[in-house]
Amino acid sequence: AVNVLFMTHGEGLLRQVTAAQLIEGYPFRILDTIDVVTKPLAWFGIKLPDTGMPQNKFGLLHVKNFTKGGPYEVYTGQGGTKFLKFVTYKDKRTLDFYKDPKCNLLNGTDGTSMGSFLTKDDVLYVFNGDACRSIYARYKGPSSVKGIPAWRFVLPADLFASPKKNPANRCFCTTPKDPDMCDGIFDVGPCQSGAPLAYSFPHLMHAGPKVRANVEGMRPDPDKHETFFDVEPVSCLSGSGRMPSTLALTLGPACMRWGKE
Repeated sequence: AVNVLFMTHGEGLLRQVTAAQLIEGYPFRILDTIDVVTKPLAWFGIKLPDTGMPQNKFGLLHVKNFTKGGPYEVYTGQGGTKFLKFVTYKDKRTLDFYKDPKCNLLNGTDGTSMGSFLTKDDVLYVFNGDACRSIYARYKGPSSVKGIPAWRFVLPADLFASPKKNPANRCFCTTPKDPDMCDGIFDVGPCQSGAPLAYSFPHLMHAGPKVRANVEGMRPDPDKHETFFDVEPVSCLSGSGRMPSTLALTLGPACMRWGKE
């Protein structure tokens, strides 16, 4: 039945689409057909699982345009130093995508402000709802934004490192039997309806040799590809920043097709 559906709609496991379709959404007509065929099931109270694709379209930004994230609940800062840090995300105090509670923690802010009472020794945490995890940055050196003195914090090389290099990433690694395949990439499938997607620094910067061996043409350059936040240390507001990344479609544990930076 599945083969018939694919043949009838001219679909396959892989499909070439335009950049606009990839970003704005490509329609899966198969799902339209399934909706029609299975509609009578609703009469008996049987509901099919949510595909996570509104209007039966898949696009990197399709569900983002004109939609709100959250809801978010944050601290006011009254009586403490947790100003604007997350309390709940989508009405939950922790995530539920990972096996270890440490990886399910809601750490940090949304990145607009970095809290209060900032020091150069602080590790800045920013929660990313799309990746369903918190990322962190460490102080690198002084900077400025339009003449205003600032501190530059950068995402470190160990952020996406394998559990061998960074044991804290053990619960983020989806290939525990081969942790080298987690060295430099982060699988977002657990929080994106199981989609075979992964993030990395641009051009697989900081990735291990086993990951890089699967891809040709990578030319990582820290001057171009380093992710940073310039933060005014008194107000703790982010004045500027750069966060390039690479999106990967993972076809298997040792076979990857890398997407657009």
